[in-house]
Amino acid sequence: MTRVSIPDYVAGCDEDQLANLISKANARLEEIKKTGWVRLWTLNVSWANVAWFAEDDYQAAVEHLCNMAREVGAKHPGKGIEIEMSLERYRPDEVERLLSHTPKKEKKS
Repeated sequence: MTRVSIPDYVAGCDEDQLANLISKANARLEEIKKTGWVRLWTLNVSWANVAWFAEDDYQAAVEHLCNMAREVGAKHPGKGIEIEMSLERYRPDEVERLLSHTPKKEKKS
C-alpha cells in the first residue's frame, strides 16, 4: 500500500469525493468536540513521554518525577538529560491506555 500525503490525496479528489471528505472530517471534529479532552500530567525524559497521571493526582506525579530524576541521575551522572512534567490534553479514548503504561507505585508492607 502506497502512503499518500493529505495534500496530495485532496489534490486528487473530484468534487463529490471532496464533499464526502469534508462531511467525514466535520463529523469527526464534532465527535472530538463533544467528547472533550482529558488533562493528564505527562512526565518525559529527553522529550520521550514515559508516564501519565490524572490531573487530580499531582502528588503522585511529582513523587514519580523525583524518583525518575534519582534513577536517571544515578544511571547517567553528569549528563544533561532533561526530565520534565507538564499538564497535557488527550482524547478520552487514549487516557486508559496511557494510564495503564504508567508504572504503579509499589505498596510498602
